[in-house]
Amino acid sequence: MRDLETIADTLFANCKEVLVRKNDEYTINKDVLHNVYQAASLQGLTLTQLVTALMSKHTVAIFNMVTSKNAFSEEVWDEKIIDQINYLILLKIALEEDDLIKQETSSSSEEDVILGLKKVWKELD
Repeated sequence: MRDLETIADTLFANCKEVLVRKNDEYTINKDVLHNVYQAASLQGLTLTQLVTALMSKHTVAIFNMVTSKNAFSEEVWDEKIIDQINYLILLKIALEEDDLIKQETSSSSEEDVILGLKKVWKELD
């Protein structure tokens, strides 16, 4: 059995590698969240709502794998776990950004949030 520290070190190193690689792919004018801002704007969502909607797709995929009768390779599991951890990191960034944005704009009603998340979820299918 592998120890917790070894697993965490390996996963976090892989998370960082993926974040850096994806950052290079998606960053425009040194703005790490450029595409996330654009996608949120197109959907009429806050950054937090968009990241949460995108993250939910990965959560469902992990749930489906866990409840499946099929076995999956360690590589497939690691990819899903790393993606989920990285979405949680993006969620942290989005929460910080939205706190600044919410000071300048009014917040959406709960119904608007639910409708927006349903719209994004439907488009992800």
